[in-house]
Amino acid sequence: MLRSTFVIFSLYGALLYGQLRLPDWAIEQINEEISHAPSINAPFAEISNEYQKQKSKYAFNLNIVIIKNGVIHSNCAIKHSLSYLHSRYKLPDMIFYYFYGAGPTKFVYPKKGFDMPFFAGNKTKKMDSVILLFDRMSFHAITPSEHHQNYLLARTMGQVDNVSKWGEKKNLLFWRGQLTDLRYNPGLGLEEVKQSPRLIIAEYSKQRRDLINAMIYFLPQHSTYQTKRIIDRFQLQYTENFTSIKDHLAYKYQLCLDGLTCTNPGYAWRLKSGSCTFKQESENYQWFYRGLKPWVHYVPVKNNLEDIFTRIRWARDHDDQAHQIAKNAREFAQQNLTEEMFLLYTYTVLNKWASYQNLSTEDWDHAFHVLKHGG
Repeated sequence: MLRSTFVIFSLYGALLYGQLRLPDWAIEQINEEISHAPSINAPFAEISNEYQKQKSKYAFNLNIVIIKNGVIHSNCAIKHSLSYLHSRYKLPDMIFYYFYGAGPTKFVYPKKGFDMPFFAGNKTKKMDSVILLFDRMSFHAITPSEHHQNYLLARTMGQVDNVSKWGEKKNLLFWRGQLTDLRYNPGLGLEEVKQSPRLIIAEYSKQRRDLINAMIYFLPQHSTYQTKRIIDRFQLQYTENFTSIKDHLAYKYQLCLDGLTCTNPGYAWRLKSGSCTFKQESENYQWFYRGLKPWVHYVPVKNNLEDIFTRIRWARDHDDQAHQIAKNAREFAQQNLTEEMFLLYTYTVLNKWASYQNLSTEDWDHAFHVLKHGG
């Protein structure tokens, strides 16, 4: 990896660092998100003070990140991923807030009155305050556990370097996953549970095993409290048999469904899998979604999956076109969803963010004060 210290803008607006090139769509997204972020030019201490005063009103907390003289200061594990990034691309001094978690989601994001820009691994289209970075576990697992290791980008994407030939794949739609699109509460009713797309696809599979192989995956001893309560309360069927990425590759059609928010890293490796990805329509998105086009890189399906059978039949009746979509997606992933491109995208975002900041002594003192007190 080249340690680049220069930036070149081509005639087409593409960004180059050494020999690595960010695509135009990525540059456009970065420019739009940062330039449209509210209060971006306000003194950092001012907007941060307002957040500290108001944060009890919000159902989520932000973690402050300080980069000063090449040292990364933070109380959350994102500092490990940023340290890895800093070893490749030297980060300038800056201060920002990062949402460390699966979200933010529509359940926790303030509906109004929140104008403080911050970074996160995913968001919905209506979250103007959020600027996209890599997911929190792309380069550093939360713990050394096997479960968290499976989220590492290099490990996950490496499992789809070699894939089955199209003609050797089974002519079925395949999916395994947990009920992460449901949130337990005492008032949760069966009708609401039945609207979960993850449960819907599992039920469809029971009806049409000639088209779909889908099941809820659940390990009672390892699953979240919320998922266990839902499974137990409604006596839902599930499998405890783990399905590896390699097992998925035996099927022509892969379904990508949102959980609590975007599927990560599930969408990325499915695009590279050599199978045709069926992507649920959704307002949730990650940094690379802008580069993807329906019917070019994936087959779109409605959020409630009401057209899933029609889409599967289309793919079966148009095998060459479905195969071309799979090839387009794999090419996109090989070019854009690499560790190097994730790092370059993140560096570009943070570098541009730093260029907007004019940090005073008060800003720095405030930031370190917030950090010292658990921010």
